[in-house]
Amino acid sequence: MRQDWIEIDTQAEGKPLLSAEVDCFYDMIPSFVETCGSLPAECAHCFKGLVFLGGNQGRDIITQFEQLLGSLAFSLVGKCNAQVAVFYFTERAAVLTFQSVLDAALRGVDVQGRVQWRVSGRYWQDRYPQYFLSAKDLNPDYLHNLSLKDILGPSYEDFIEE
Repeated sequence: MRQDWIEIDTQAEGKPLLSAEVDCFYDMIPSFVETCGSLPAECAHCFKGLVFLGGNQGRDIITQFEQLLGSLAFSLVGKCNAQVAVFYFTERAAVLTFQSVLDAALRGVDVQGRVQWRVSGRYWQDRYPQYFLSAKDLNPDYLHNLSLKDILGPSYEDFIEE
């Protein structure tokens, strides 16, 4: 059964934003790889924090989880359903902070969850395994400084605005 995603946004004045809405170029990755022989540089700065929710089912767990997130010292923007919450980060340090803080916070409340993270691109890891050392690390032999912005040139800004 398909679960609809619910947007999460705990931004509040005075709370730093830890996660980010990341411009994703998902549709362009295969042609970039074919042209350049690597993942774009942007992929080296895209991490996914995951919280696998358990215990209570349905809307109750989402409400409890959102309340937990609102009590944190930082803000998050992401999405969730009754099984998993997903957040994107542009720095490894931020996703590690997310994991550490969420692990501790989940121990103190009645929300069962397991926190994990990975470099974004699970689909690319399946399709281009040579570009990954693991779910947490890209292969530096295939990581170049060439970005989608370099390839798209002036049309990059138009693409971002779509």
